Amino acid sequence: MQMYRAGVVATAVVVLSACGNDHEEPITWYQTIAPIVSEHCMSCHREGGVAPFALTDYAAVREHASDMLDAITTGRMPPFGVQGDSSCMPHYDWLDDPRLSGDQRQLVAEWVRRDFPVGDEASIPAPPSRNLEGVTSTLAPTQSWTVAGDQDQFVCYLLDPGVTTNAWLTGLQVRPGVPEVVHHVIVAELPAGPETDAAVAQVGIGKPYDCTTTGAISNLGLYVWTPGEQPLEMRDGVAAPLLAGAKLGLQFHYHPHGITPPDITSVDLRVTTERPQMMFLAGLIGNAVQGPQLLPDPDDPSGMVEFRVPAGTTTHTEHMQFAFDGDLHLASVGPHMHLLGTKLEAKRVDANGAEECLVNSKWDFDWQRYYTFDRPTDDLPTIHAGESLDLKCTYNNSYSNPFMSRWLTESSALSLSDVYEGERTVDEMCLLIVGGLSPVPADIRQLGKSVRELSVKLSPRSR
Repeated sequence: MQMYRAGVVATAVVVLSACGNDHEEPITWYQTIAPIVSEHCMSCHREGGVAPFALTDYAAVREHASDMLDAITTGRMPPFGVQGDSSCMPHYDWLDDPRLSGDQRQLVAEWVRRDFPVGDEASIPAPPSRNLEGVTSTLAPTQSWTVAGDQDQFVCYLLDPGVTTNAWLTGLQVRPGVPEVVHHVIVAELPAGPETDAAVAQVGIGKPYDCTTTGAISNLGLYVWTPGEQPLEMRDGVAAPLLAGAKLGLQFHYHPHGITPPDITSVDLRVTTERPQMMFLAGLIGNAVQGPQLLPDPDDPSGMVEFRVPAGTTTHTEHMQFAFDGDLHLASVGPHMHLLGTKLEAKRVDANGAEECLVNSKWDFDWQRYYTFDRPTDDLPTIHAGESLDLKCTYNNSYSNPFMSRWLTESSALSLSDVYEGERTVDEMCLLIVGGLSPVPADIRQLGKSVRELSVKLSPRSR
């Protein structure tokens, strides 16, 4: 995985080889540090970015240098939650890993130690774009939605991508109109047919409606947007099927945030007619509330198995397993919890009970993202028929949780209380968003059947 530019690596090699020598190689802002900060920090730390301050010039970086060094040394920044410990140590690398290498961290530390030398003025490389490239169409509702009251709201829309023949989605980006109130957006595909026609006739295209009034979100998942998420980018040879005449169903989870303007969230698509080797769908696995998927935990009442995070617990764990009837190739995994979550582990468990750690994520509600395996398509992790996906989620329902003040405010609670599984932000979840792959059939007339089979694989049964 190429995590940094060759020029920076070369500089690092020179500097590290010079350690302990009388002659110190120059480490300067323009020649050494600016390329690192641009690649790893500036996408967020810029004017109008999601970070609270900009790091786009020498003066700003020098002002924040000590805090920046501490953040990159401790791993707080750039935000990337995957980790490893004795309970679950993944052996995979990740695409688009924003973390600095050890050499790069040492360069920043040396620059600070040497009192921030500027160097010869030069242009600063542009930071990586956070936007989907090559967009072929943008879809948006025709009517906005205004979030009101103090309760979470679930609103759905139908949008028409205008595919009259089978097509392939290679990229997608959700653009919240009012990010403060958009908790998540689920994008799913509704194949052409009587059910979809009836939904369109009932609620129309681009108009908001109550998600519970019509079945307009299918199990053909394409993407789940959460705060901090990057665009969905398919690897070469992979795309999500857009069947002829299909519509897109969007489920919005809106969370109140004071008085805010009406929201119109748009969706950028990159669509091609070129047939890939593998097709992609997204599935949601987890949130078991009873056995046999949900396993007992020490905090369960005697004789009961329940999803409950007791008040005052700092390391409460919910543990669940889901069994598979067919092989599923994993392209990506996306942990999802709410305000009390601290950690999610996912493992593949074979028929003999042997475990393979897939992801071990330190959870931060404000920095959610997918983690894409950096492996060739034919060497991706696979859960085989007869094996299970094991999920273990840890929660801190105490005042030591830094998100507890937000939980108390948003739940209008005066003290701690037990928390159960649910859709609201102040409920909890233990969920893994899984990107699954399957070969595209040689006979394209079998595409619809193959799509349905992949969607079933992404909905594993209980053991």
